[in-house]
Amino acid sequence: MTGLNETIFAPSQKLSRAEFTTILYRMAQTESDLRSPFPRCKEGEFYSDAVIWANSIGVQGNMKMEFRSIRHITREQIATLLYRYAQYQKKDISAEGDLEKFPDGGKVSAFAKDAMKWCVGAGLIQGNGLDQTLAPQDKVSRAVGAALILRYMEKIEISQKRIPNIGSLCLIFGLSFSITKILFVLFGKAVSQT
Repeated sequence: MTGLNETIFAPSQKLSRAEFTTILYRMAQTESDLRSPFPRCKEGEFYSDAVIWANSIGVQGNMKMEFRSIRHITREQIATLLYRYAQYQKKDISAEGDLEKFPDGGKVSAFAKDAMKWCVGAGLIQGNGLDQTLAPQDKVSRAVGAALILRYMEKIEISQKRIPNIGSLCLIFGLSFSITKILFVLFGKAVSQT
């Protein structure tokens, strides 16, 4: 995950669907030479290849064949994309957390229930700050998105004994150090609001 530019990370800014899809695309270290099925997905945008790739493997998209790239991503949507990405990678998705332990566990949309259970069971989503809610329809900040990606890399990528190539190792350790440093500088301690 990169900043908005060389000097600005914007941790409190909301993360868009396009940005998160691009993060997954870069993590997959792949390229897409397909054409977009989404009429509103413009060619040549920073997210264009990522959206086409994500749709081609079943990670992204919806029934109306719209991508809605500029919309901010919600916690349940990010859980769904991580879950589908783990399926694409043939990771173990058998972990199942108890949504009922959260005061708003019953508010998770039907499309996201399995994904949210997996994210909770795998330790990717741990509750939202002091009130320990899932907040499934809340928008995700860039800082929370970075923390979720870091947890995915640590708990799913590494713990499931996938031997990463050198580029992945640099990404994992560089991302881990950068996120920790950014969060410490901005908030004075690690963020637990995910």
